[in-house]
Amino acid sequence: MNVPRRAVLWRLAMGTALSLALVTAFWVGRSTPPDAAPLPPTVAAGALAAAEPMARPASEALVLFAPLASSPASSAASRPNPGLAAIAPSRGEPAARSHWDLCGIGRLPVPPGAAADAPPPHVMLEAAASLEPRWEAALATAGPRARAAARRMGLVELPAGEAAVTPAMAEASADPVISAWATQDCRNDVACLEATARRWQQLEPDNLAPRLAVLRSAPKPDLAALQALATATRFQAHFGQLGPSLLAVWPAGEARFLQTELLVAATGVEAAVGLPSLIPLTRACREGAANAGIRDACQRIARTMLQHSDTLFGVNVGLGLGRVSGLPPKELQGVQALQGQAHQATEALTEHLADQPWSCSSNTLWVEWAGEVQQHGEWRAIQRRLAARAAPSR
Repeated sequence: MNVPRRAVLWRLAMGTALSLALVTAFWVGRSTPPDAAPLPPTVAAGALAAAEPMARPASEALVLFAPLASSPASSAASRPNPGLAAIAPSRGEPAARSHWDLCGIGRLPVPPGAAADAPPPHVMLEAAASLEPRWEAALATAGPRARAAARRMGLVELPAGEAAVTPAMAEASADPVISAWATQDCRNDVACLEATARRWQQLEPDNLAPRLAVLRSAPKPDLAALQALATATRFQAHFGQLGPSLLAVWPAGEARFLQTELLVAATGVEAAVGLPSLIPLTRACREGAANAGIRDACQRIARTMLQHSDTLFGVNVGLGLGRVSGLPPKELQGVQALQGQAHQATEALTEHLADQPWSCSSNTLWVEWAGEVQQHGEWRAIQRRLAARAAPSR
């Protein structure tokens, strides 16, 4: 596996402020489900912007593992979002930073007049020079998922026009995560979508996510299609697997502030890639609400997404479908209350991003959170954290 030397550091470029804005908006900006079309604004922006290139940011004080300038995450982050100013934490602005706290290196003063939005380039380069050969060797012998994750993060040079995770990679693997990534990377290629989603469904026949993926290129589902969708027992998009898949092969002893950069960037990539489009499903449920069969199928789908989703995205969609299909309000209220508090589960992470994003305390928070999401899914991890906050202290 060829990991070009400067690719690990400077090719994957986006500023700290954009990383913070995208990640914070992904968690906090989705708290209120839209009424008209249950698709979270930040996720929708990422999916719609997936094919749009963005020029390299003007600043060369760049973060280590932020997404490629031509990646979906960068395109989504570059779109104006009127809610970002209210979402981003107000304390600890980079301009007020007097020092950089770099886990694995120590505290470095910010020289007078120097930009404080990223540590000095020579420090970044030295850390990357130490990491790169060891990580390249680890990836060369890693399993299929870690190698696919490296391709998704842009750590590997790909042939022009080739998807990060291809249908052939999905077909050769029994890992549903690889099939999910391949399906997302198909964008609007109908043949690719059909092949990868079919493989994904073979591996997880009870999962609603691969069934919905093909709707991105299909006409509005009819009653039979909706009834087939309603037989699924869970919605699992495998969000949160990208960063931990790479940390699993992280060489011991390397500067841990690089891990934090990797996890933040991976969250941005996953926030912006094309999750299954729910527009055809939403339209079918809304327009067919007077039909008892359609209404029943849509309600069953909504309950599955409310009760058995691994992502906040799925829960948000479930709430919207529940309203459209006429679920009793009492079935929505409890989930909606939790969903409205979701940002509280991750506020410590975003606060550290605004203050000292490269510190050891920030790294610990991010690695712990990534592990929880990988093990339990995003929504269950949020619920567990909210329950812990509400529990009386002993």
